[in-house]
Amino acid sequence: MHSSECLRVTAKDIQFSQLGPLTLSIGFVRASSRLSATALLGQADQALYYVKQQGKNPVVSYEHILAEGLISKPAAIPAGAIELF
Repeated sequence: MHSSECLRVTAKDIQFSQLGPLTLSIGFVRASSRLSATALLGQADQALYYVKQQGKNPVVSYEHILAEGLISKPAAIPAGAIELF
């Protein structure tokens, strides 16, 4: 079981007296020295946006949903550019 899936399962089992059960939707990207911080944040944002649309409790990686064609690769951001989102 991937560590993000373990986190989701652990959170599901925590009982909060005033909140009820906790759900987590996790979209993540694997860090790579080949990618800039901006590119990593953009990919993580895409994964999280996708997973939030899938309902409660999914865990998906950016690489998986990209490979499956569920999202499209964002346009490259020129080196030194700043993107505010």
